Amino acid sequence: MGSTKHLTARSQAAKNLKGKFILARPKSHEPSTTDARTALLREAKRVFAAKGFKGATVKDLATAAGVNISLVSYHFGGKDGLYRTCLESFGAERVESTERILRQPNSLEEFCLRLKLFAEDFFEINLRDPDTCKMIYRSLDNLDAVTAELFESVFMRVFNALHFFLDSAQKSGFIKRDLDTEISAI
Repeated sequence: MGSTKHLTARSQAAKNLKGKFILARPKSHEPSTTDARTALLREAKRVFAAKGFKGATVKDLATAAGVNISLVSYHFGGKDGLYRTCLESFGAERVESTERILRQPNSLEEFCLRLKLFAEDFFEINLRDPDTCKMIYRSLDNLDAVTAELFESVFMRVFNALHFFLDSAQKSGFIKRDLDTEISAI
């Protein structure tokens, strides 16, 4: 009977304390899923730049990011998806920047300023994100299906914007008529 009284007292004490204390969970050495995704994106650029798409393994990517290998599939659906995400985010930023800078100029001074801003932006991104730029340069040597699709859907928009910009400047008389604006955009 004494033990029943003891259990009832413990149960009552537990009810009285319920909600007053937050139990601390042991700290995990694994990064959160958001941190893991960010780490994978950051380190994948470095690994892909150094080894290329074919040379980089999923294990290389996970090890560099300090995460479990299964998180590559969890966040990106595999190595292809991680590679694609690296290039798509870079490409989207390039397209937005290009379309913002290369608007049709209304004067020679504006043409020169916009062209200078475009060139500065191009060099600045190469300095700020050399790993992604190296990924792109490596891909040009060995154009795989993922890169070919991205070049067509994303990077061609940058080329087309530059071509349109040069073409409109030529029609406005800001640059020579005999200049091939398509070749110049390359």
